[in-house]
Amino acid sequence: MKRQRWTMGAVVRIPLSTDKFAFGVLLKQPMIAFLSTSSDAQTFEGPVTDDQILLKACVDTYIISKGHWIKVGKVDLSTFDSSEPIRYVYDTISDCYFLYHGSWIDTSYLKPCTKEVALQHDRAAVWNLWAIIERLEKALVE
Repeated sequence: MKRQRWTMGAVVRIPLSTDKFAFGVLLKQPMIAFLSTSSDAQTFEGPVTDDQILLKACVDTYIISKGHWIKVGKVDLSTFDSSEPIRYVYDTISDCYFLYHGSWIDTSYLKPCTKEVALQHDRAAVWNLWAIIERLEKALVE
């Protein structure tokens, strides 16, 4: 595996167990926008639009730096919403839910919310290699 650097706008190829490939666009480290299609092709061509984004998730950066997912192209980040999504955090000690966003500096990045509001968002987590592949395979089959 070839070592590589994180480059915003780079498209990475993600091998799936179905002998197909999924693709993701590198955003601000460690966020990746995963595309809603899989393909037999090993490269991705064309612009990315909001309709093509399946999910945005943070991943372990070693996946890119160690070359597990190879960069196969580059896209213009201005053609889709490449901003960080709001995510939720559950605090087991206080038994409370919070919304998380990197721009909420004045509130230490967290705002309290109800469970119902929190579950409308993705959990704030850093996904490892196998967990994100499993999540992509389940989503791309449906």
